[in-house]
Amino acid sequence: MTMYDQRTVFEKMTHSRPLPDEPYADMYKDGYSPYEIIETANRSIMRHHYAVMEERAKAQESQIPMDVNFNVETRIK
Repeated sequence: MTMYDQRTVFEKMTHSRPLPDEPYADMYKDGYSPYEIIETANRSIMRHHYAVMEERAKAQESQIPMDVNFNVETRIK
């Protein structure tokens, strides 16, 4: 194991090796670096967060009445 990674900056930024969708316990045994494991966990957390936020937005939209009718009367004495 070398101390320095031999990949270029572009390869590191574009993740030339595909990262899994969800982190798992033995990622380090498969050769993933700590930064790749953290990136995988971050993406998983953000994907879950966005899914929850979309569900909440849909639930809130269903509670907002869209067909509202107002009747205004003015009386002069």
